[in-house]
Amino acid sequence: MKKVVVVLTGALYALLLPSVIAIANPIAPEWGLVDTTAPPRFEHKCAHDLHRNVVVLFGGQDYTDYLPIDTWEYSGTWNVVSTSGPCGRVGHGICYDTASHVTILFGGRDINGNYLGDTWAWNGTNWSQREVAGPSPRAFFVMAYDRCTQKAVLFGGANDYSLFGDTWEWDGEHWTMMAVTGPSARIYSAMTYKEWDIGKCVIFGGKAGFDGQSLDDTWYWDGGSWNQIPAGNLNPSPRYGHSLAWDQMREGFMILFGGQSGTTPDTIFDDTWLFWNDWVHGSYEVNPPARTMAAMVSCMNMGQSTVLIGGTDSTQIFHDMWAYPVFASNSYIPGDANGDGQFNGLDIVYLVNFFKGFGAPPPFIYSDCPTWGQQLYAAADLNGNCTVNGIDVTYGVAYLKGLQPSIRYCQYCPPTAATDRPTSAKGDNDGN
Repeated sequence: MKKVVVVLTGALYALLLPSVIAIANPIAPEWGLVDTTAPPRFEHKCAHDLHRNVVVLFGGQDYTDYLPIDTWEYSGTWNVVSTSGPCGRVGHGICYDTASHVTILFGGRDINGNYLGDTWAWNGTNWSQREVAGPSPRAFFVMAYDRCTQKAVLFGGANDYSLFGDTWEWDGEHWTMMAVTGPSARIYSAMTYKEWDIGKCVIFGGKAGFDGQSLDDTWYWDGGSWNQIPAGNLNPSPRYGHSLAWDQMREGFMILFGGQSGTTPDTIFDDTWLFWNDWVHGSYEVNPPARTMAAMVSCMNMGQSTVLIGGTDSTQIFHDMWAYPVFASNSYIPGDANGDGQFNGLDIVYLVNFFKGFGAPPPFIYSDCPTWGQQLYAAADLNGNCTVNGIDVTYGVAYLKGLQPSIRYCQYCPPTAATDRPTSAKGDNDGN
């Protein structure tokens, strides 16, 4: 349960009910398309800059088979923020260093097929190369930032001569080789940090070399060693090129999407899996189209928990961004605070009684709005400013008297059904 402070502002009423406690209705999570203007890329990488609250995107391949050198950021819209720094590449790693407030980039493969072993830092304005020794040049490894140890963790990868199964940590200044035992050597795996008792970096799947078999094992790094998580009754099928992120909004689940099978013919997946202590297959009415080599990043305090960006299905390169979870059951009529299926003066009376503490229960629809990142008495938000207070009462009275053109709803928490719109006629005969 969460405490929701409802402030009655405006000239009509004084604050008489400082807070209420309500339990959110059970609402089914879904995927939701939130943007179609991302740069078309696959094999790109993204990180969430927690300090500046933006998603940073670098690298990957576009429609021209060129490896762009531009850096993009998303903070509600996508913008190119730099065209200098690291050379264009695929198979690199990126993560946000919360201790140093910079995005760290390592390695990859450039347009000439050269494998790279360089380390860069992006501070939001400029890229700077760190002249440090570290992992051997490689690509198609995994990298994630462990918030518990405040170190970036890198595992695996390959070059033309070697397939790697080593583990490295970056402490903000230096690379240190850690365990050499653990998951088998692999490429095109996926790894994310997850707060789970204590923080752990979790890895799933991948491919045992460019011509190797696809894998379906799950491991976690505890800061000193790798530990395999036994397979459960239900697991994602072997795959590589999938996306994995920590879904902070849904009680710390990990979410896995897509990838490809590696069999003949090579199947590209559109399935979603969640992991807490075991894997659970998610079944949703709406899924992103099947894809591989997409980027996925957790960015809860931007108003979304997990976002999936770009990728390819081998025939097209996507330029969309999907958010999970988006709750699909916000089925309400804007203004219908008392839950009788319509909006009229009785709802205004209901809200007044609620705010004054006269025994009216909380407004009818209390919804999680994950694309907004907060919770809301959605049906009672009459003016669409994503808060519920006395201004909504004032606005509702003005609407019923014909002084406002419409009842609005929060754009980040819309009703799901097209028919869920105000049904009342204006006028004093409806209770005001």
